[in-house]
Amino acid sequence: MDLRGANVLLTGAAGGIGRHIARSLAGQGAVLALAGRDEGRLRALSAELAELGARAEPVLADLLAPDGPAELAARAQAAIGPIDVLVNNAGAEVASAFEQTTAAEVQDLVRLNLVAPIELTRLLLDGMLARGRGHVVFVGSISGFAGTAFQAVYAATGGGLLAFVRSARLEYADRPVGFSLVAPGPVADEGMFARAIKEGASTPAGVRLARPERVGKAVVRAVRRDAPVLLVAGGPIRPLLALGDLAPGLSERATLRLGVREMFERPARARDRA
Repeated sequence: MDLRGANVLLTGAAGGIGRHIARSLAGQGAVLALAGRDEGRLRALSAELAELGARAEPVLADLLAPDGPAELAARAQAAIGPIDVLVNNAGAEVASAFEQTTAAEVQDLVRLNLVAPIELTRLLLDGMLARGRGHVVFVGSISGFAGTAFQAVYAATGGGLLAFVRSARLEYADRPVGFSLVAPGPVADEGMFARAIKEGASTPAGVRLARPERVGKAVVRAVRRDAPVLLVAGGPIRPLLALGDLAPGLSERATLRLGVREMFERPARARDRA
């Protein structure tokens, strides 16, 4: 699918990886509805993209509100017109021992990371089908493939996105709408690995951090090529994921030896003590 002139709704655009995705999409000539909760950041990003010759409209959204997805779908289409591409990037994670995670945190993580993107997709899919073109990208995590200690609920939502994309691709294989999952691994400067490092954790030996710009490029590639799943990861991550399918026990031992568990244990214990 060609992105030039396509109307794209990007959630989670106000900060983090969302900014890099927005820049990559704008570079392809897309018209953007930038959704998020921080109006100042959204307007600043819109102005930055306008200087590059792109049209980008800020759209305030709270996907945790009861009617959040429906309100966002209406506002985005009022701002830029019918949506051709939906990029579900908004998400959150909580580093915590699972027994210390509250019921409210579990519900919010599942609603924001899994329920809201599926609901947005449901709301916009009919229009894409009627117009004969469309694509939906979910930005998940390699945690949805391999799991991550002290991030159990977050990993569960990532696994749910993977199952949804695989199911949707089978169901709509003969229809003019595509579905993709972009799954970043450890990313420098943005995301949960970067936050853990800022809180004093050390990068595990042998793990290389990917640049956040690669995530933006992967989203573009997913739409242009109708790619099922794209991993954005360096170091030993890909071999470990493959090993996890063939020899789960061995993969688990290798992951523990890398020290990823310890990376998230420190911020989780600090948070739980607080």
